[in-house]
Amino acid sequence: VLNMVEGRPSGPEIPRYPDAEMPFTLSTPKAVAIGSQLGHVDTFRVHPLLLLRQLRFGIVRPDRGVTWLDDPESGDRTFTVRPEGSELFYNDGELNVRLYLTVDRRYTALVGLLVIRSPAAVEIIATWEAQHTTGSAQTNTKVDNTQIGWDAGAQAVVWRDKTGFAVKAGFGRETPTHILGFQPDKHLNEVGLLAPFRPSEEGVGGTGPASPDASNVALQVRVETKPNSSSLLPIVFVGGPESDLNVDAAFEELIAAPGRAWVENADYYRDFLGRRTMSLQVPGNGFQKTFEWAKIGIESLRTKLPDVGDGMISGFGSLEPADAWVATPNAFGIGTLWAAMAADAYGDQAPATETLRLAAQYQGIDGRIPTSINATHQVIANRISDTALFLIAL
Repeated sequence: VLNMVEGRPSGPEIPRYPDAEMPFTLSTPKAVAIGSQLGHVDTFRVHPLLLLRQLRFGIVRPDRGVTWLDDPESGDRTFTVRPEGSELFYNDGELNVRLYLTVDRRYTALVGLLVIRSPAAVEIIATWEAQHTTGSAQTNTKVDNTQIGWDAGAQAVVWRDKTGFAVKAGFGRETPTHILGFQPDKHLNEVGLLAPFRPSEEGVGGTGPASPDASNVALQVRVETKPNSSSLLPIVFVGGPESDLNVDAAFEELIAAPGRAWVENADYYRDFLGRRTMSLQVPGNGFQKTFEWAKIGIESLRTKLPDVGDGMISGFGSLEPADAWVATPNAFGIGTLWAAMAADAYGDQAPATETLRLAAQYQGIDGRIPTSINATHQVIANRISDTALFLIAL
C-alpha cells in the first residue's frame, strides 16, 4: 500500500512548513475536502451535501497522554502538497507519523492513510462531527431525519437520511472504543477515550435521529509496531445516494486498497499535465512548475453539481458568515469565465465548453448571466460584468 502511495507521483509537489492559517484543498468533480496544513480537515463535501466537519487525529502513549497531530505546539511538521493528495509528516523525536489524505476519483470518498513508526504500540484517535447539510449560509442546519449508528460488522460509523443518502466512515478494523455523542471533557483523559456503557446489541440505526450530541464521533484503535518498520492504518469516509453508490462495497474496497486512490489521481494528473494540455519549454524549471500548478489550480475547480450541471466553479463559497467559503461551492462568476478561457488557451477545451454551456442554461429573462449560483440553485448576485465577459469568452 505504501509503495502505491509513494511510488507513482504525478510530478509536481510543494514541501513547506505548515501554517495554521493556510488551507489545503483536495477535490474531484464530485467531492472536496478542505483543511489546515497542520493536518486538520475542516470539511468534507459530497456535492451538494456537507458530510463532516473538524476531523482530527490524536496519538495516545502511556507516558505522554494524547498528542493531537494538529497541535502547533507539539513536534515538528512538514506539509507536502501534490495534485494527487497531501502529506503531513509529524516527528516529535520519539515517533513519526505520515498522514496521507486524498479524495477518491472513482467513489465519492475521503481516504486517509496513517504511516506510523514508533518503538512501542500506540493508540490512534480520530474525532469528527458528522454532518448532513447543504452547508449554505441560508440553510446551515442539520437535517432532522438523519440517523447515525455503529455497524459492528464493518467496524464503522454510518449515518443516512430517509432519501437514501448514506455515509460510512471508520478504520475498518477492530475498534474497541467508539463514541457517538463524544464530549472531550467527559470522554477523554490522559489514557485516551473512555467508552460509555452501551447495550450488547447496537445496530446501525441505534441512536435515532441525529442530534448535536450523537453527531460528534470519536474512534480509538490500537496499532502494533515493530522496530525499524512502518505500521499502516487506513481511514475512509465514503458517502452518496444509495441508488447510485453501494456504500458498503465502496467502504470495504477502499479500506482494503487505500493506495489505489493515490495511484489513480497521480495517473490522472500526469495525463492532464502531459498529453491532454499544452506544456512549456523554458530554461530552468521554476517557471514551468508555476505554469503546471496554475493549470492544476484551474483543473481542481471542475465540478459536477447535482441538478445544476457540470463545469468550472468560481470557488468554494463566498457567502456570509466568513467561513462559508469552506462549505458551499459556487458556480459561475468572473473567475470561472476567465478560467474557461485559460483552459481553452492551454488546450483543454472540454471544461471550457462545459462551463459556457452551463452558464448559458441559467441566463435570466433580463439576458444576464448570473454572477453566482450555489448548490441549492440560489442566485447570489447578478452583475452585468459577468455577462460582458461571457460574450468575450464565447
